Amino acid sequence: MTQIIVTLEPGADTFFLKRVIDNMKGVFKTSVEENSKSVTNENKSSEWLEKLHQIKRDINPDVIDMNDERTRYLMSK
Repeated sequence: MTQIIVTLEPGADTFFLKRVIDNMKGVFKTSVEENSKSVTNENKSSEWLEKLHQIKRDINPDVIDMNDERTRYLMSK
């Protein structure tokens, strides 16, 4: 058995889409699950990225020894 997972945008007509998919040839079963987990993960990802950007902004470049070859390499990335 093969499954296709479809993520719908907020406000999509799930009842209509389920009926359309039910009527397609080869479809054995359909089910609808409401899951806010992916939205939560996106929020966590954006919060994490914001924290990283804040750390970047807080770094004082005056305390970094740019004479060190390894440091120059890392800072070039």
